[in-house]
Amino acid sequence: MEHQSGARLLVFAGKGTAGSRASVTFVTHGESVPVVTAPRLAVGLYIYNGEHHLAATVDSLLSQTMSDFVLDISDNASTDMTEEMCRSYAAADSRVRYIRHDQNRGPTWNFNFVERASPDTELYKWCAHDDVYAPTYLERCVAKLDERPEVVACHSRVRYINERGDELMRSFRQMDYTDDRPWVRLNQILMRPDDHSYAFAVMRRSALARMRPFQPVFKGDAILIAELTLLGPFGEVPEHLFANRMHPSRATATMARGRIPRVWAELFGGSSKFPMWRTLASLRQSISSAPLGPVAKARCYKVLTRWARSEWASLALDLGTDGPRSVTDRVRAGRRRGGER
Repeated sequence: MEHQSGARLLVFAGKGTAGSRASVTFVTHGESVPVVTAPRLAVGLYIYNGEHHLAATVDSLLSQTMSDFVLDISDNASTDMTEEMCRSYAAADSRVRYIRHDQNRGPTWNFNFVERASPDTELYKWCAHDDVYAPTYLERCVAKLDERPEVVACHSRVRYINERGDELMRSFRQMDYTDDRPWVRLNQILMRPDDHSYAFAVMRRSALARMRPFQPVFKGDAILIAELTLLGPFGEVPEHLFANRMHPSRATATMARGRIPRVWAELFGGSSKFPMWRTLASLRQSISSAPLGPVAKARCYKVLTRWARSEWASLALDLGTDGPRSVTDRVRAGRRRGGER
């Protein structure tokens, strides 16, 4: 396992819960966390100031019918009650490992860190601090992966809930992520972006090892899913075992509609210049590096071209806002204002 070089952190590990195979020790100042016997699955929960919904998420994970997993919680220097809550969980259950950083390095860094810091398991899953899982979620997803070796990730259908846990709606449409053709799966992600919750699917480590880290660009979650689905089909549990919480404090809920690409990029630590063009370039790189034959890649590039045409207005807006003419106009305007003083 690996830690970010020079990262100052504290890890608090539990004392041993019956039925758990994970065994960890206290660690400080970025040293490696030894794992005596790695469980089959690692769950990585990244968090910053998540006290309001953290308990519901962690309780739902620790109540899973499948217990052969470790839960790593990576805290980006929270200033609310998150630290106290996580210490309590780690002290009570040996499957929970709490990692606290001394400064907030941003959501992209934390998302990538929690995966790198986890033990070398066969399966991996990212987890947000505000979603909720039915007790059989992990068991059903892992069973599907065992049944179909060609499947690289598995997820259930989705319930959408509000901040109080009341159900808002459900997903019912069969996705094309399960199709054997990579260009059909890519088309689902880019042209029918109903839901990007597959970023929180149970994934094979062998697939993650062939992917880039989460990219700090607009639609970074779609890019992650695109790279994953270019490696193989997904599995779907046809039950609503995952609850995606929609609440006002979610990052995307606070963005002004017309500035979402720019604000998203800034929030996740990327450049706010040409956000849609950076997304396009990153998707092109995903296809270029995918282990596909020339015909399959050509069809994937065709899907990407179709997506770019559908986003022409946003791509044009980037050029108007950040292009050379726009920059020159702003410089000239500044000079005129300076001359008037």
